[in-house]
Amino acid sequence: MTFNRIRRVACALAGFAIAAAAHAQDIKLGYNGDLSASPSAQSGQAAVLGMQAAIDDINAAGGVLGRKLELVVRDDTSQPPKSIQNMSDLIDNEQVVAVFGPTNSGNAMAWKHIPNQKKIPVIGNVGSGTDITKPMSAGADNYMFRVSMVDREQVSALMAYVRKNTATSKVVGDDTKGAVTIRITMNGVTRAVPFAYTTTPEGTVEAKGSIDLLNFNLKSAFDSLHEACKDKHVGPDGVAKTWTQVDLLLTGKFKKECS
Repeated sequence: MTFNRIRRVACALAGFAIAAAAHAQDIKLGYNGDLSASPSAQSGQAAVLGMQAAIDDINAAGGVLGRKLELVVRDDTSQPPKSIQNMSDLIDNEQVVAVFGPTNSGNAMAWKHIPNQKKIPVIGNVGSGTDITKPMSAGADNYMFRVSMVDREQVSALMAYVRKNTATSKVVGDDTKGAVTIRITMNGVTRAVPFAYTTTPEGTVEAKGSIDLLNFNLKSAFDSLHEACKDKHVGPDGVAKTWTQVDLLLTGKFKKECS
């Protein structure tokens, strides 16, 4: 988040600061997100570093309404119960005038009713779940805002890029089975990926291979996919896990022509 965007958000929240923190020397802003547990913890750490740098610049320039901004950080360890507890603590005990976060969309869905009930604005700067900013009910006041792209748009853009930047190179084998090397380019990175293929007398070809998303510098996209599929990947320990290894299946149909 840029300095100017932080300044605009801080100024927009000045009215809340006057009403809710008039007794305080500093205007408190909260951050509630994963900083240590899930694959998206690095995104949370980067968000905190960026916000703190912007707040330092704002404070050096005189603050907001003559007051300094203070960032109160809480690590929710990617656990909804902890994230709910953090949200209540930030609003009720720390008396923050707004909250940034979280990194995990499922956590936002677990506690979005709290800031809406207490009328404390939340600015989502990492979590990208599409439903985060939807009102709790039709016509209800909504205090959930975002500056991040939603999952639906990120996944659509990623898949369009994959389709556009895939090319075939080396093939070893015969008419029924063998190996093919497919050069896949994503995110500006090209990798030669081995596939095993089989064919049928009817002319159908099937190739199977796998890639690691991190080999294509796709951590951000992986974090988005993790968020989109989080509820489906919860293990017995209550932790959602998503692997970076992706299996690929390519199928096609050949047409014989006699001359």
